[in-house]
Amino acid sequence: MEWSKNTYEIIVMTCDKYLWAIEPFMYLFNKYWDCCMPVKVFGYALPNFKLDDNFEFISMAQEEYPASEWSNSLIQALEFIDTKYVLIMLEDYWINRPVDVQKIETCFEYIKTNDSILGIDLSGCTAGFSDSTNFLSYRDVNFKKTSYNQTYKFHMQSQLWRTSYLYSVLKPFRSPWQTELYTSDEIRNEEFLQTIGSSETIVKYQIAMRARDRKVVHKSSLFSRDDRNYIMGRIPRGYVWLPV
Repeated sequence: MEWSKNTYEIIVMTCDKYLWAIEPFMYLFNKYWDCCMPVKVFGYALPNFKLDDNFEFISMAQEEYPASEWSNSLIQALEFIDTKYVLIMLEDYWINRPVDVQKIETCFEYIKTNDSILGIDLSGCTAGFSDSTNFLSYRDVNFKKTSYNQTYKFHMQSQLWRTSYLYSVLKPFRSPWQTELYTSDEIRNEEFLQTIGSSETIVKYQIAMRARDRKVVHKSSLFSRDDRNYIMGRIPRGYVWLPV
């Protein structure tokens, strides 16, 4: 594979079950991030709602991969893009605060300067690990790095990745959880596959769904009244939106 464009693409991964969550995602992204920023959504069945002009849906297959083969879908999505870097989110990462676009650009400028970086976490997850340590400061962003023994040295919270490195470490036929845990072990001794994160949360969002809870959406209390009203009109019948 060749990723030649020296910029980054924003992609969102979804599945048929949670395809509806793209509509709230899109509304919140365009409100809190940038309604002119192109976003590619990778999924299967076509959405039955209209996408905003900056969103593009790419159907990877007529039938979706089972959860046990989730990594296959991400590998395939990376084969669709041509940028050296990629910012990946999932459909239920619902943004609820303004995104610091300037600091994302700082992270992008830094990853271009350091070939040992696999990915930069923008969610605050890496910085929140109790064993994370200071890495360095670059312009207006302070970075932390994961410890050698961190269980989730590799995780799928919102991150800016070096596309070629990410593609090289992903293995097919793995669930999301296996992808995080197994890949964390596999990159542990790799000097040129460092994972770091901003010390502050640059992309503030709430994870709406949890795998163990069927038809339950979480944390409505963390969204504004206007956002709650919009989202409530898009949640499918039979779902419950809990305040926590």
